[in-house]
Amino acid sequence: MKPGGDVADMLAIQDLVYNYTHAIDGRQELLFAGLWASDAVWDLGGDAGLGVFRGRDAIFDAFRRSVASGRQMHHFSSNLIVHVHGNQATGRSKSVTTGRDIPMFASYDDEYVRLDGIWQFTRRTVRAHL
Repeated sequence: MKPGGDVADMLAIQDLVYNYTHAIDGRQELLFAGLWASDAVWDLGGDAGLGVFRGRDAIFDAFRRSVASGRQMHHFSSNLIVHVHGNQATGRSKSVTTGRDIPMFASYDDEYVRLDGIWQFTRRTVRAHL
């Protein structure tokens, strides 16, 4: 399937994906909180085994716990492919994350929604490749 949607939508979703990494790496709570729809799911289960968080409050609590460790991380995201279907979209991307004993490689499968003209995550599934 070819990527779909107009350039403005694709760039807005790209910013959403990249702002996720900037928020985590910079411990930017307000930025992170604004990335998620109210009923979103952040799935860190699978290989990472960190859990599945449902709803913006649970996601934000998990974010706060993860950055409370004080470990400095750097995410390098790439290979974003987006498919836009009206006010909904899906995407896939990859990242390398430093700040652990060894770099972690991960794949992201995303679902997005445009609410009041703003793209947000409705689901972000992270799969670590250790």
